[in-house]
Amino acid sequence: MFSKICDAHFHLIPLLEKSKEEMNFLKSGKIRLCSCAHSVSEFLMQEKFSLEINEAEKNPEGKKIIVQGFGLHPQMPVLENAVFLEKLLAEKRVSCIGETGFDFFTPEFKADEKRQTEAFEICLELGRKFNVPLIIHNRKALDKIFYFSSELKKLKALLFHGFPFSYEEASAVLKKGMNAYFSFGKSILRGNKKSISCVKNLPLENLLLETDSPFMTLKNQEYTVPLEVENVYSEALKLRNENSVMFEKAMENNFSNLYD
Repeated sequence: MFSKICDAHFHLIPLLEKSKEEMNFLKSGKIRLCSCAHSVSEFLMQEKFSLEINEAEKNPEGKKIIVQGFGLHPQMPVLENAVFLEKLLAEKRVSCIGETGFDFFTPEFKADEKRQTEAFEICLELGRKFNVPLIIHNRKALDKIFYFSSELKKLKALLFHGFPFSYEEASAVLKKGMNAYFSFGKSILRGNKKSISCVKNLPLENLLLETDSPFMTLKNQEYTVPLEVENVYSEALKLRNENSVMFEKAMENNFSNLYD
């Protein structure tokens, strides 16, 4: 149905750990993706495979098939990795910083707020310094984003991946002057009312779609593959009642504006 699709957020190495055969999803020649890593070893493997893929599966327009990110994830904010992150940015080996953000979903995560905040401040400073977007992971901590809003609006862009909040809260983020994109995946296939409302009502220029592969699954699925983003595209198209060609082009433009 779609000639070009974009997966705004996935994890290449955990996917390959499920099955190396899943590399076949790239042979369609119609998908672009952003993969994020959160340890040095994971990134080096991600980089190796991504370079091979980008060389073997040339995009007709000369753009990378897989763009890469590295971040200090709030569930495991290894502050020592900040030096490695800065090195990657200085050497232009990543297109974004991510994931970073805040996760207060469990008492254990909430108890680590101080370290999450320190990691986020590091990523925020590096995002400004190197003029790259931040990929935001946020659960039950949107107030922290508003606290940093004056600094966040100075960044090139933000992607709130798997945005779990309401359309009204997404609108409040935009009203703070942040150049923000909001990405949604299988939550709209699950019937999540907040995600559905966001996909239906957000301005098209602020919308992206993702799989969070291999992690975001439907019932009875072992894992998710990036080409399943087609199902997300189809559902989003139904929700918005858009022209399919214009919708596809808008998603492609948004992906390119964010990462290229």
